[in-house]
Amino acid sequence: MLRVLVIRLKSVMRLLVIRLMSMMRLLVIQEMIRLIMRRELEFRKYWKNLLTMLIRDHSQLLLRELSHSKIH
Repeated sequence: MLRVLVIRLKSVMRLLVIRLMSMMRLLVIQEMIRLIMRRELEFRKYWKNLLTMLIRDHSQLLLRELSHSKIH
């Protein structure tokens, strides 16, 4: 009787541990996805700022060249 109870308890514990591990895994995956999304947003902002800067600088250079070419 006691042996059967111990075996059942062990199986229940094993199931609980498996379930807990799967939940933890899900939480970790969710957190990783959240971090990746946040980083991607920061990354996009960074690239957008960089591209904006480059375009602005390039357009200023073009304007400068155009103004010099008109003078000469």
